[in-house]
Formats: sequence, C-alpha cells, structure tokens
Amino acid sequence: MKKLSLIILTLIIGLALSANLMAYSGGSGTSGDPFQIATPSDLITLSNTNGDWGLTFIQTANISFDANEQNVDWDGDGTANWDAEDQLGFSPIGNSSIKFTGSYNGQDHTIDGLFIYRPSTNYIGLFGSAEGTEIDNLGVTNVDITGLQAVGGLLGMNYTSSTVSNCYATGSVSGLSAVSYLGGLVGRNYNATLSNSYSTCSVDGGSYIGGLVGHNYSSTISNSYATGSVIGNSQVGGLLGVNATSSTVSNSYATGSVAGTERLGGLIGQNSVTVSNCYSTGTVGAGSFTGGLVGLNDGPVSNSFWDTQTSGRSTSAGGTGKTTAEMKTLSTFTDAGWDFMNETANGSNDYWGINANENSGYPFLEWQGHLPVNDPPVITSSDNVSAVEDVLFTYTATATDPEDSSVTFSFEDLPDWL
Repeated sequence: MKKLSLIILTLIIGLALSANLMAYSGGSGTSGDPFQIATPSDLITLSNTNGDWGLTFIQTANISFDANEQNVDWDGDGTANWDAEDQLGFSPIGNSSIKFTGSYNGQDHTIDGLFIYRPSTNYIGLFGSAEGTEIDNLGVTNVDITGLQAVGGLLGMNYTSSTVSNCYATGSVSGLSAVSYLGGLVGRNYNATLSNSYSTCSVDGGSYIGGLVGHNYSSTISNSYATGSVIGNSQVGGLLGVNATSSTVSNSYATGSVAGTERLGGLIGQNSVTVSNCYSTGTVGAGSFTGGLVGLNDGPVSNSFWDTQTSGRSTSAGGTGKTTAEMKTLSTFTDAGWDFMNETANGSNDYWGINANENSGYPFLEWQGHLPVNDPPVITSSDNVSAVEDVLFTYTATATDPEDSSVTFSFEDLPDWL
C-alpha cells in the first residue's frame, strides 16, 4: 500500500510539473531556460498563475489581443462570453498581496491591445506590482487601462530594487482615485530604477499624475521621455507628477500638454529633489503654482530648460526659460554641459543628439535613433595650374570620404579642346 501511495504521489507531482511546463510556449522558468511567452493565451495563463510570478520569462513573438475587447477570453475560463469577469479585462501580473518578483525580457517584442477596466482596484497595469525584478525590452501598445490607484501602462507599482529599462507604452491610462499615482508607463516608482524608456499615453486622473511616472520616490529616472497629454487635479507634470525623497531625474524630457488646478509643470508638477539636464515644451494650463518646467519646487534643478513660447509660461519654479529658436540651438545645451553626439567637451556618453529634421528640431535621446549625418568628402589638390592648348600639364586631386562611400568626379566648364 505504501508503495502504491508513493507511485500515485509521484504521478501527481509529475502531472503537475507537466501541466506547468505545457502552460506556456516553451521553457521551464529558470534563468537558463526561461518560460516562453508567445501568445495571448500564454499571457493570460501567467496572469492567473501567481505561483509562477517568481520565475524567469522571455517573450518570443509580438502578441496582439483582438481589437474588440469583447472577443477576448480575459479570465481564461475557455469562453470569451463577456461575462462579469471578462468585463474586467486582463488581470495584472502581480498585485498588492503577491508581487511579481521574477524577470520578464520582452526581447524587443510588443503586446498590443491590452484592456483593463478595474476601477476599484489598486496596482493596475500589465504588471500590477513588481519587486526586485527586471522588466526590459518590451512595448505595450494601444493600451486601454483604468484602475483606482497606482496605475501605469506597463506597471502599476515598481517596488524596491526593481528595474524597468528599454520599455514603452502607447494608448490611454486612467486612475479614478483622488490620489491616483498614475503614469503613462509606471504609476509609482518606489526605491526603483527606470531608464531608456518612454510613453506616448494620454493620462487622466486625480493627483500625482505624470506622462511617464506619477510618483517618483527614492528612485532614479534617466534617459527617458513622455509625449502624451496629462490631465488631473493637482501635482500634474508632463513627465512626472511628483519627484520626492532622494530621487533623481536626468537626461529626460516631456512634450505633452498639462492641465489641472494646482502644482502643474511641463516636466514635473511638484519637485523636492534633484533634476538635471532635462527639458519640456508642452503647453501648461492655468492654475496655482504653475510653471513652464516645474510647478512647485524645493529642490535643485540644474541645466534644465523649458520653451517659453510653446508652453505659454514665462516663469517656472525651476529651470531656465528659452525661446523656441533657442531650444532648437545646440549651444543652448552644450553651454550647460549636456553631452551630445559629435562633441567631446562634455563627455563621451553621447546622451543627446539634435538636428532640424528630427523631434521637431528639439534635442532627442541618442537611443531613439537618428538620421545619419552626411559628412562631405575632403578634397586635397595640387597647386592651381594654368592649361594651355597643345602643352602638356599635370593636375592631381585626391578625395577621401569619412563614411567610406565611393566618390565620383566630374568636370565642368571645360574648353572644347579638352
């Protein structure tokens, strides 16, 4: 009997492991053999399997949900019948009780058409809450997300020691709480890091609202930007709603419009810590404590600028106002120590680029990609000589191209006898 019980237990364990391994498109969840996410079903399975939230995942294909959210089996019960559970949309990976502590590498793939409508629930996004994790190389596009508090297109709450990098979000994000902690990409960045990321999401909520992140607390944001419109009540910013408590923001920008009633800024609504090498251009609506770059400020803001013409704001609680023409001039920024491509005086990290044909002429981040600069060939020649008919002469010209392209010569206005 004991032997039979042992055999049955072994079979049960084996079947459970087999079911887990078959739940995704491949892998075993280890760092050496990550689970593979390739379909909408894989994602929904992950969202419903909190026992896997500490494991390792990679995305191996672009994933698209049906453009009509009513055609999707969001709760994974096998039927897309738009019942009460389906109407809530996707269930976030990680929540207030069990955080996502594994890692997710999108491998430069996208997830399109994510729908979430959970107006009475906190920690809302593709990932609800994450701690001690890495989420990178992932785009969530055309999101339609509504939650209560700590809401983001990608991640609701980015907890201690978590890193988000090379990620982006497009679509719309809403938070229904008076204190929303709402961001286009991340709702709340708490003792965490965000870099090389962006959001174009429109963002609409109460307070602590930003185009990229709602609340940045003891955290770092760098080399990132936001372009979406941001509408709220107080502490509303084109990039960040509130930047507080030992946080830093650097080499980042915002271009979206900002509207609310108080503490409104083109870049940050309310700031009490370090901001450097940032800029904003978006329109900033009327309200109390309103500024072109920062609405209310009690921290060091250095080498940062806003466009006084496009913002409609001649003053700011921090930063330096510049005309549109000045904001599109390289020396405005290099004179302030910004590290640009094709210059070495301010360093060799090359965070920024600028040219008239990209980003409406404003500085862009180097990782965004840029049009190549066409460096012309360099021509050296012998001294000028005069040619006389029927008299032999020699003239030498040498051309070198910095980009190693071929060089073609042509002669113009030659006399008929040559």
